[in-house]
Amino acid sequence: MKKILVPVDFSERSSEALDFAIQFNKKVHGQIILMHAIVLPATTFFSSGEIDLNYMKSFYQAEYLKGTHNQLEEWAKRIAEADQKYTTRLKYGHPFEKVNELITDEKVDWIVIGSNGASGIKEFFVGSLTERVIRPVSYTHLRAHETRHDL
Repeated sequence: MKKILVPVDFSERSSEALDFAIQFNKKVHGQIILMHAIVLPATTFFSSGEIDLNYMKSFYQAEYLKGTHNQLEEWAKRIAEADQKYTTRLKYGHPFEKVNELITDEKVDWIVIGSNGASGIKEFFVGSLTERVIRPVSYTHLRAHETRHDL
């Protein structure tokens, strides 16, 4: 079965990428892998230099992770409503690393990723997740920009 990876950050561009992936999947009859990566922030340090791991653990296990998981599942409903096969993946780490790991682990055939089109000085300092994902790997990718296209 063909696999289509759709990494999302819950932005408008990600939403458009998911819509495009659903339309594309009508043609290829594959499985959509809806994925979100969470970057864990630096730990909390006490003035003594000790790390407060309990604070981090309770914060992330409680509201943040639950909310993110719920949001991912809410987006997955759009795939289910289109009567398509899908899985969701919530990963922990830098998005471009986790996307590339998932491409290899799941043997992804296509990736559909939203792009805001960072360029120039903004891309130099901030970087473009899309570019960091697609540059080092050789697979078919589809970038969803502002303009919508019907398949």
